[in-house]
Amino acid sequence: TSDEGGEFEILDLKEGYYTLSANLAGYNGVSESIHLNSTYAATFSLKMEEPARVSGVVLDLTRNVEEQQLFGVVVQLSGILDGEQIYGPLETFTNESGAYEFNDLPALDYNLTFATVGYALYETQVSLSAGDDVTRDASMVIQASAIEVRLVSPTYVDGENNPMPLQNIDIELHGLTNSAGRGIDRTASSDENGIVLFENLIPPGSYVIQIRENAQTIDGSEIEINMPFPT
Repeated sequence: TSDEGGEFEILDLKEGYYTLSANLAGYNGVSESIHLNSTYAATFSLKMEEPARVSGVVLDLTRNVEEQQLFGVVVQLSGILDGEQIYGPLETFTNESGAYEFNDLPALDYNLTFATVGYALYETQVSLSAGDDVTRDASMVIQASAIEVRLVSPTYVDGENNPMPLQNIDIELHGLTNSAGRGIDRTASSDENGIVLFENLIPPGSYVIQIRENAQTIDGSEIEINMPFPT
């Protein structure tokens, strides 16, 4: 029987003619006739009789845009038998449509993991029988970060000579199209402390923050920005 590396060894054979055969359930058997007069190395390539396939699309569960497919997600597949990994792991990436696929798989139970920057790891299982063609989609959730904006007056100060917070100022946040934050557009108003908090943002996204036009009557307002921190 071959070991976990697919290697085998037969010892103490006499010189002569032999037939070597390799067989495994679900695969086409292979035989080779040899004349043994010294050490002989044989290599067999077994082909599955009915290979299985698993494919799917990886979606963003939280982004507020129409195009929800995730590009470049690392998808890993491992075959499991009796709790032990015996096949793989195999690895691929989602394409621009968020799609992935694994072909020519043996009938096994598999663990599937999906990983990409800014999202929580997603894990699932799939059982494949001979000839199966299974679709297994994945929905990933943002591993959120936040941006805090504080607006203060450059003119007025409080009793401790600190800049006075500006309340009820509308602030816009827009994700840049070439970053992980693309498609995120938010508007919020500053509270009594002059603070606006934008949560559930995708790291490491790039964002533009600006005061809305209807707030431009605040002449010379000064903005202090604390960049993303985990939530």
